[in-house]
Amino acid sequence: MPNRTVLLLHSTHQGYEWTDRQAAGIAEVLAASAPDAVAISYYLDWKRFPDQAGVDLLQALIAHRHPHGQIDVIVTTDDAALQLGLKLRREVYGPIPLVYDGVQVDVARAMTAGDPAVTGVVESRDVAGTIDMALAANPTLRHLFVVRDRTESGTVLDDEIREAGAAGLLPTVRDLRILEDMPFARLQETLSSLPPDSAVLLGNYATDSNGAVLPPQQYLALMSKASNAPIYGLEDYLLGHGIVG
Repeated sequence: MPNRTVLLLHSTHQGYEWTDRQAAGIAEVLAASAPDAVAISYYLDWKRFPDQAGVDLLQALIAHRHPHGQIDVIVTTDDAALQLGLKLRREVYGPIPLVYDGVQVDVARAMTAGDPAVTGVVESRDVAGTIDMALAANPTLRHLFVVRDRTESGTVLDDEIREAGAAGLLPTVRDLRILEDMPFARLQETLSSLPPDSAVLLGNYATDSNGAVLPPQQYLALMSKASNAPIYGLEDYLLGHGIVG
């Protein structure tokens, strides 16, 4: 698409490894398939500043800099960016094509229902398979501790675990606890004194209850150092930072 303008919206910030990977992949595809396209990127920085008023200000800035008729395609990564992209279509650009990435399938369906010219790649996490791996490593596993933050990406894990339990995939687990809403120092203390036959399942974790934000791999390295139980993760980019699988 020569001389077309692509608006790239990223939910998190530059330096967040998952987002950097997505941005690099998008740039690679554009360079190969649309080398003359102009790509304009904005980062919502939602992990560090989960404030809708800030997103509204960013929307106003984007609409001011790139008014109706100047954007041909919107590409988004993760939930917050998709929400903004859809809002920009409805209020500024009209039904131009929108491509999303990194959104859970049920969330994507709910957010895009009734919106034309929207497609994307949904995020799929093998929660059941990861729990099964933990059980294979320790058939006497009794305690499963879930670590996640309170963002949209974090809390959606609860439903996935409940589905795994309803499907009979947690046959020996008698104690399932979600560790949330605590300062990171307290989380480290909790992880250091887990009972025998425990495992930790790490969901999305980028901010603690005090609002302290670190890259997930840095949080994970500190958790791994503190924990007396193995930590299992759901994102491949965290391999090598402290998860066992």
